[in-house]
Amino acid sequence: MTRTLKVAENHKDKVRLSLLRSDYTTYQELANDLKMSRCTVSNFLNCKPIMKGNFLEICKFLNLDWQDIADLSSWGESISSVTTPMQAQLTPKLPPIPPGSNIVTIVLDTDNVDEIQSRLQIINDFLRQVSVDNSMKIQRIEQGSVVLVLSGSPEGCKRLEDLFKSGQLTELLGIEILDLGLESLDFKPINLGQWLQNNFTEAIQEGWQTLAEIFGRTALSPAFRSNAVKRAKQIQLGDRTLAFLLDIAKTAEQQISIFIGVYPIGVTKYLPDNLKLIVAFESGEPLEIPVNDDKDGFMQEVLFSPGEHFSIQVPSGDESFTEYFVI
Repeated sequence: MTRTLKVAENHKDKVRLSLLRSDYTTYQELANDLKMSRCTVSNFLNCKPIMKGNFLEICKFLNLDWQDIADLSSWGESISSVTTPMQAQLTPKLPPIPPGSNIVTIVLDTDNVDEIQSRLQIINDFLRQVSVDNSMKIQRIEQGSVVLVLSGSPEGCKRLEDLFKSGQLTELLGIEILDLGLESLDFKPINLGQWLQNNFTEAIQEGWQTLAEIFGRTALSPAFRSNAVKRAKQIQLGDRTLAFLLDIAKTAEQQISIFIGVYPIGVTKYLPDNLKLIVAFESGEPLEIPVNDDKDGFMQEVLFSPGEHFSIQVPSGDESFTEYFVI
């Protein structure tokens, strides 16, 4: 479903009349009370797309029924898959976001996806520079009025928001920005360091269990290292019930070796088609691990450094499971 909404042209006068009835004489006065940028308010009143959350907030403030005035002609429009030079995804779901990141959504005043794709690397480099945040990365592009979905540090995302509110971001980027939304990712990573200290209180609260609890004491469970800490979690991907497993041990080089596994359990006999593992680190590109033809179960070792934050995503088709960790 689209992230943006705009006022239908045939309701433009109704919206402007509601502004006059509210005793506002300028866009800036309304923007100040809403704690939004003047640009966002102006685009709302001029039937240009803005972030859905901002659209609903303005309607509430002006006592307007948003469903009555919104242009819903493209509401629920599907997002087509297009490959971009830097692999930003045009899909309904975000790829795994590095832990500690925020999400910033930028609505551009253009529907030319091809033009934005051709400039994607330059735009990303520019946004990194003005946000003073080298972790800033375009994760996804949505169609309609082109919407860029980026991840970055909380500080970098806030700088972009401040530049947008001041009008400088449009001037610096050279593309009119209709709206900008900031979203904080609220999650608590699983502390695997506690597992190595034989503390599983937090793990139990988050649904992690012993292998015997997941597979049953008499069932044949996957082979693991005898000196490793082992826990599993039941996950659901479509109609398949799977066990997501971690086998953790310290190495002689003071790294942390984690065998990541996915196995069918219960009535599920085989892993889903097109299954893969995606490990996203604090910095650098995600590691994508195809499961290939290992339908009975799959294991892969990945090395981490003590104190490192990371996430593991298990996608299959439109279904996906993601967990965040610190070691």
